[in-house]
Amino acid sequence: MPNQSSSQKAGPEAYRSIRTGGARTLGGSRSSRSAKTNEIAAPQIAALGHRPFTKRELDALARYLQDPAWPVGSMNIYTLEGYLTALLVMPLGLRTGIWMPAIWNENGWNIPFALQGREQYDKFVELVIGYMRSIDAGLTASPAKFESVLESTTRWSSQPVSQSATDWVQGFGKALHLCSHLNLSDANVTTALHTIAAQANESVRASKTIEKVSASIRQAVCVLAKTRVSHGPLSELPVVTKIK
Repeated sequence: MPNQSSSQKAGPEAYRSIRTGGARTLGGSRSSRSAKTNEIAAPQIAALGHRPFTKRELDALARYLQDPAWPVGSMNIYTLEGYLTALLVMPLGLRTGIWMPAIWNENGWNIPFALQGREQYDKFVELVIGYMRSIDAGLTASPAKFESVLESTTRWSSQPVSQSATDWVQGFGKALHLCSHLNLSDANVTTALHTIAAQANESVRASKTIEKVSASIRQAVCVLAKTRVSHGPLSELPVVTKIK
């Protein structure tokens, strides 16, 4: 960005390290089949995701994303959590028709083989928005809390745990990549973003356990949650009157 301090006005390019290599590793071993041209209207987010989201729903979503019918570059559960978290805590202002197809690596509202059939599509979208609301519920708690799938004892991938952390960071960066520009005035936000980006660095990961990597991400996310002004795709945050 020309003539801009990263602590004041920083676009997604300032966090290039978050995104490096994302397209190559997001999907792991996937089918090369492309999405069909069958189109379904973007869902109405306000009406979705209000059912309880438990470990059962998380497991169902994670296994959904393991289907080999997904296009190459589709997200796994680790990438998806990073992606949804960024949508919630950053002022990205992305429309559903932009951010949701990116989950299955599409630029347009084409539905992949894995979601063919209205029932399959509706079930998947309900799980995704339910997961987003579950993350948001933690972030709106007092104090804010963030429990990542990186810390789960259940593994939804055969890849090394360290790669799952990289996937998470790349998912977060994918959301930033979709936004052309970010105006940042809080130095704490900039520091938090760089902390998240650093967790994808091989040398940083090698010097930490996955628990410490997860803790670094968790702390950074909670910092970002304190400064956010909306629920991202889930609408505005309620106005809180401060007691003097």
